[in-house]
Amino acid sequence: MISFRRTLYLSIGITAWALYQIICEGIELGVFASSRMWQVTLSGLVLLIIFESLLQVSTWSRFRTRIADLFENFNQILKRFRILAIICLPIPIIAFPVMLTGFYAERLEALALRVFLLWFLALASTTLLRSISSRVSWVQALAISSLLIALTYRITLFLPDISTFPFSLGYSEANRYYYASLWFAKRIFGQELPLSPWHPSRYILQAIPFLISNTPIWVHRLWQVGLWLLLPAITAWLFSRRLKIKDRASFWIICGWFFFFLFQGPVYYHLLLSVIPLLWLFDGKRFRRSLIVVILASIWAGLSRINWIPVPAFLAAILYVFEELPEKGWDGLWRYAWKPAVWGIAGGVAALGAYYFYAFASGNDLSMVQSSFTSDLLWYRLLPSATYPLGVVRGVLLASAPIFMLIILHLIFRQGPRHAIRWLGYFGIFIVLFGGGLVVSSKIGGGGNLHNMDAYIVLLAVVGGYIGFERIAGVSSVRRRGLQGMWIIFTILLAVPIAFTIGQDVRKVDYDFQKAEENLALISEIVDGVVQNGGEVLIINDRHLIVFNYLANVSLSPDYEKVALVEAAISGNDRYLERFRQDLADHKYQLILSPGLSRHLQTKEDAYGEENNAWVEFVSLPILEHYRLVNSIDPTGPWVLEPIPAGP
Repeated sequence: MISFRRTLYLSIGITAWALYQIICEGIELGVFASSRMWQVTLSGLVLLIIFESLLQVSTWSRFRTRIADLFENFNQILKRFRILAIICLPIPIIAFPVMLTGFYAERLEALALRVFLLWFLALASTTLLRSISSRVSWVQALAISSLLIALTYRITLFLPDISTFPFSLGYSEANRYYYASLWFAKRIFGQELPLSPWHPSRYILQAIPFLISNTPIWVHRLWQVGLWLLLPAITAWLFSRRLKIKDRASFWIICGWFFFFLFQGPVYYHLLLSVIPLLWLFDGKRFRRSLIVVILASIWAGLSRINWIPVPAFLAAILYVFEELPEKGWDGLWRYAWKPAVWGIAGGVAALGAYYFYAFASGNDLSMVQSSFTSDLLWYRLLPSATYPLGVVRGVLLASAPIFMLIILHLIFRQGPRHAIRWLGYFGIFIVLFGGGLVVSSKIGGGGNLHNMDAYIVLLAVVGGYIGFERIAGVSSVRRRGLQGMWIIFTILLAVPIAFTIGQDVRKVDYDFQKAEENLALISEIVDGVVQNGGEVLIINDRHLIVFNYLANVSLSPDYEKVALVEAAISGNDRYLERFRQDLADHKYQLILSPGLSRHLQTKEDAYGEENNAWVEFVSLPILEHYRLVNSIDPTGPWVLEPIPAGP
């Protein structure tokens, strides 16, 4: 009966939220007087919340036994048709992404309505799941159902990324495959080329399909989607296993929660290979093995992002203080602290060594590799803006709030000795990663979501799991009085990461394959003519067209790729940009393949306005000053430009 009441409390709250959303939208649109559909929807929600409230009141009356018996009899009836329940179970799980991508998509844009839909589909799924397996409690079944529905939608969000469309699906989507292909430049381009100046670990992973020659572009897109789903799943599974959760249902619930917590950033998949070895092999009692693990993970972190350099050592320190009990006295403190200190020093040296080794060995100018150090800081993006309406600070605090609640309750109600070194370690690491993430998020080119808070998000999830499941060495369970409201916190803990996922829209796919093929054929014809006459072609964007053999017999000019130009423009790399302007003025290239160019400047009221202005000033205007669009090319697609003839 307690679980039933709590379910009703949540149902009433979710229905009230959806009702409020409908009322606000209806008033704003002025449709209640004229639209029968809006009237029916409003009436239905009002009747539903009245029914839920009456049912909640009845659970405190003398009829509560009859109500419990009624639901139990219904469950027993379902158990008799177990095969039918198994067949029907996928229906509510699949219904959510179907409705959000189908006819009802426009009517379900508000988060409140999506939560309402997911909640009642989860209740239906829970009822079916309980009739299939009585070993799973109602609460566990409800959590599993919600996670399965959200997972199905998460997968649906990635489906548009798997396509045979020849041009880029997003701003820099196809450029990723070009940078990955540079590991096999000799075979693909017939020449040695510098490697990517940024994120080498990502492109190492994305280069794996290139081990097989002539793999089509859809295979690489499928592989990247697999990385996005598989590596967070492995990380979540290893974390659940490390917590030693014996109950199978609880094990998979913590897996699902950790998986979705990572997507709040999102935490990019290549970064997780700095986390996976530690969750898998780290053992505070085996110093040498753990030292090797920290060093290897740190090398990968150094090849990933500069702000990830300390993450493996920080994670090792957190795992150590959670799993190993501190000793008493100053001598005990030294014996306890020297291991994390050595891991930290060794990890930092290994990560920095890997970072600078790659910087010099990649074949790039050091100014390109270190462009992030000279980029402007746009502090206003930490608050709600056109670039990220939620705001970085508000978003990360929302994502953190449930775990903050757990930490506070743990400090107040937990039993056992107080170990200041533990809390100094936790909060010191949190402050460093939180502050560092905010600085990186404020850099021009960032601030569009929480992915620059990735290191903080990963370690916060680890701390939340250990505290929530009481896996801290030497600390007993919280006092009984501290458990009264824990179900609310655990509900929020699960709901917030799910809300981050279902609040996203599936990218609308409207690719004109016929027009793309026509453009591609025309571009190929023009490029072939220039190449046969000995001219040089600069492909700023869509270099993957060479990688995947859409353009043949083109000798790639390695300079001035789009991402490199963007980085140079927003970081103020004057030497690189001056060389670019001079090559344009000299008409070094007989043909340029570029993304669409504009002279239009933007403001802070536009998403990524500063990035647009840097691109216009340092790239678009110099190109348009010396080159013009080839008349026969559709200007809505990739631009093909030729030199402007000299005056008379």
